[in-house]
Amino acid sequence: VLRNPENFTVTTGINPGELYLKIKGSNAHSIIFEYTEDPPTPTSVWIRTTCTKSRCTVSGLEAGKRFWFRVAAVGSRNQVAWGETVLSPYVQ
Repeated sequence: VLRNPENFTVTTGINPGELYLKIKGSNAHSIIFEYTEDPPTPTSVWIRTTCTKSRCTVSGLEAGKRFWFRVAAVGSRNQVAWGETVLSPYVQ
């Protein structure tokens, strides 16, 4: 049974313009991370990045901005289990 991703954290990366994403508690085949600028609106575009591990670095972000991130686990049969949506710290 595919579990929802848990304990989703977003922290500043080691380089300017980076945010580091991490989850715990998923048995997923791959992980989908999506993000949009703060504040989200009904017309916000969510940018998707797929990772095979439970952590990922998003780079090229504009310094001084915050982003909303959401996460989903994808199973081996393409089933999807959505997890938390969190607000990032300010990008350095």
